[in-house]
Amino acid sequence: MDFSLPADLVDYLARLDAFIEAEIKPLQAQDDNERFFDHRREWARTDFDNGGLPRPEWEALLLECKKRADRAGFSCRTAGHRWASASRPRLPPGSRAPICRWSAAPATAASS
Repeated sequence: MDFSLPADLVDYLARLDAFIEAEIKPLQAQDDNERFFDHRREWARTDFDNGGLPRPEWEALLLECKKRADRAGFSCRTAGHRWASASRPRLPPGSRAPICRWSAAPATAASS
């Protein structure tokens, strides 16, 4: 069985890595955003006094991440399984689920 990654997936992952380094990591380090990604993340993201809804600051950060991803060419299309699976380990701890939700593969991989 061949477990090697296709060249287009390897290229996509390189672009995703560069995007995370250039856009997401600096945003994570900005202001007090680190609290959303470290061991305090559930308490920082969730307003337990308001029925467990997401805090507005967390949702604003996610929106900014999405805008940056859109500008970088990672649109809101759904990634194919192998693309989403291969992308997940590259994302900062604590951000994997929200970012993978809108991280997208090139159109040619959407059917994979």
